[in-house]
Amino acid sequence: MFREFASDDGATGGASVCAVGVDVSGLLPAFDVNAVADVDAVVTAAAVGVVDCVVVGSDPPTASLSGFVDAVDEVAKRVPVVVVTHGGDGAVADALAAGADEVVDVTRADAGDVLAHRVHRAVEYAGSRRALGKAEEFFEQALDSMMDAFYVFDETGRCRYWNSAFADVTGLSDAELEGRPAPDFVVNADRERIARAIAVILETGAATVEVDLETATGDAAPYELTGTRLTDADGDVIGFCGVGRDVSGRERRERELRRQAEQLSVLNRVLRHDIRTTANIVAGYAETLPDHLSAADEIAEAAHDLVALGERARELERAFETDVTKKPFDLGAHLRRTVDDLEDTYDATFSTFAPNALWVSVSDRVPFVFENVLENAAEHNEGDTQRVDVVAREEHPRDGGPWAVVEVHDDGPGIPEHEREVFDATAETPLSHSDGLGLWLVNWLVEDEGGTVTVDTGPEGTVVVVRLPLADEDDRRA
Repeated sequence: MFREFASDDGATGGASVCAVGVDVSGLLPAFDVNAVADVDAVVTAAAVGVVDCVVVGSDPPTASLSGFVDAVDEVAKRVPVVVVTHGGDGAVADALAAGADEVVDVTRADAGDVLAHRVHRAVEYAGSRRALGKAEEFFEQALDSMMDAFYVFDETGRCRYWNSAFADVTGLSDAELEGRPAPDFVVNADRERIARAIAVILETGAATVEVDLETATGDAAPYELTGTRLTDADGDVIGFCGVGRDVSGRERRERELRRQAEQLSVLNRVLRHDIRTTANIVAGYAETLPDHLSAADEIAEAAHDLVALGERARELERAFETDVTKKPFDLGAHLRRTVDDLEDTYDATFSTFAPNALWVSVSDRVPFVFENVLENAAEHNEGDTQRVDVVAREEHPRDGGPWAVVEVHDDGPGIPEHEREVFDATAETPLSHSDGLGLWLVNWLVEDEGGTVTVDTGPEGTVVVVRLPLADEDDRRA
């Protein structure tokens, strides 16, 4: 709230006045008048805040009148300067042109009363300006401390006020922001939406719209923009103000929730299908036991499949729960460790060709990707040689990347078509049974990490190629 200033003479009684080159102490008995020699003394007093008003003649010592006023204004912008003249044509106009706040002709009979009134008025007005200036500084600081962009547009839709956050996100200078039409702040595709939103604000009082804002980096960022109509004292519309908030984080969270919902939907469908199928096998063979005891082997195998399916579902659950924060990870070292472990489990012959260090920027879920791909290559390889070759390298294409590329070659029978379909899905994955559950999860996880998976399978075997973003040099040293 702004405080009210009293209008009675006593409100400024005792104000400190510096008189420069003139004797006005007899004319200002209600004020604390201090006679000083020149502008330097006034500047010193004004700089430390011990002067409320300056009274000076039209020809001050050591400086022109305009130079005197400028010197005072430079150190104390809101200390008023009252000029006293001794008549003469044009004296008042000259003093006002030099920047004086008030001018008094001391040759008039009521000079004392007039001077006291003018000094009082100047001090009162200066106090009001100081209060207003402090309020302006406070609100400007408050608005600039906001993380969200704040803006004010006039009734024609041109920018008139903004905070530092709005300037930072747009990357525009004050001169470029002043008067800029609102549609020019967003991408071409959203300019009509902005125009419609402004019309709604001015007509109904408020509106909110989501658009892509053109940012300082040249990219488009999703922003939620609000607007509230502004009116003057007569109720006439003078513009609107509002706040802009970056909602890219919210959109990412919404996409992640949709992705998780789809993951759970797939998992639920797979488990329903395979558990129902396997349970039917168990029930069917159980009914034949009285006549065919050999059916016990089929029951045992079906039960084993149910247990394996439960273990795979648990693996999926752990993958979904793992921390998704990206950090530097030495993929080359991980590949060598994984191959060493698998050589003790499978009969396949493994070979690894990888640099000593291959740093990627990924989450803790990535190890599961390569464990699954390599296990799949070894487990389903029923060829005579049973080879699994792992080749890892850096790739620096001209467009995109750079990437860490891992190729897993096997000479097995290949991946069935219905399992490879997960890599071709553009909407909801077509996975409907657990045979391709591992590959489905590999595809999901790599996409979440910003990478890609491709599969090439044929009579001579299968090649699975995984691309992941390389870590920055600074991240590798961290």
